[in-house]
Amino acid sequence: MAHYCAKLVFSMILTALATILVLLSVAIVGCVLMYRRLKASILSFVSQPDEKTPSPLATFIDTCAFVFSQRLVLQLKSTVMGMNSVDSKIEQREAVATALEGNPSLAAALQFIPGARRLMKNPQLLTLLTGALAKVGKGAGGDHTNMVSPGWSVRQFPL
Repeated sequence: MAHYCAKLVFSMILTALATILVLLSVAIVGCVLMYRRLKASILSFVSQPDEKTPSPLATFIDTCAFVFSQRLVLQLKSTVMGMNSVDSKIEQREAVATALEGNPSLAAALQFIPGARRLMKNPQLLTLLTGALAKVGKGAGGDHTNMVSPGWSVRQFPL
């Protein structure tokens, strides 16, 4: 019986070794096949199919470069437009300051006009308002300088 058990153990060891060898060889063959497929995929991605058609890698790089350059141009454009906007706002403020310094009545009138902020943002409207104030100051309907007698006072009118 000992002899039978020894044969059985030896047979089991040989079976285990054969199984390990078969699995190892299958794994090696699988790795070789995967390597070949991966190599073929990489080569097909990198190489040109024909003379007129670019490789998929070249197409991918071209698309990435186009998107990058497009975004760069948009960023530069928005930066330049922002700087132009700041410059135009500074010019508008200088024009408003010049108009207000030259006409103190305009500065006083802007305190009472509800849309004064809008007027200050548009210097052309300030010139129109200056012209309108000049007409009001001159009097548009005749001579109103002698409307009140020299002896007039507020106490003459009872409340």
